[in-house]
Amino acid sequence: MNFTRFSIILAGILLFMGCAGQEEEKVPNIVLEGTATYYASFFHGRMMANGEIYHRDSMHAAHDTLPFGTRVKVTNLNNDSSVVVHIADRLNKRIPSGYIDLSRAASRQLNMREEGRVPVTMELLDWPDTSQVKASAPEETR
Repeated sequence: MNFTRFSIILAGILLFMGCAGQEEEKVPNIVLEGTATYYASFFHGRMMANGEIYHRDSMHAAHDTLPFGTRVKVTNLNNDSSVVVHIADRLNKRIPSGYIDLSRAASRQLNMREEGRVPVTMELLDWPDTSQVKASAPEETR
């Protein structure tokens, strides 16, 4: 399933869940495939897109569309190690969809520091606010 189609389906699910009036939102079993990289040391101590300060030993991640505060279980497909991170930042617009950028601590738990870039699955565990989800698909490069 391509990313654009997934984004539209995800937005529809989230909107439906928001209309149901549930007190505690439950995330359907959604697992994405993509690529993980990790933050450069340069970003340590700098502000992330959600206003928090990035610390290399935290369990933060950046993603282009997932809402801030979403908890994601990231699994390295090369060695089956996994880590739970929360989305607190956005990726650079030049990075292709399907990427997740991990903190240094999270990348160490995935044993990916030497490789730098690894194939992963991203299982959505929960998210705090469905109003942050983009209702439309990201703009495609022309």
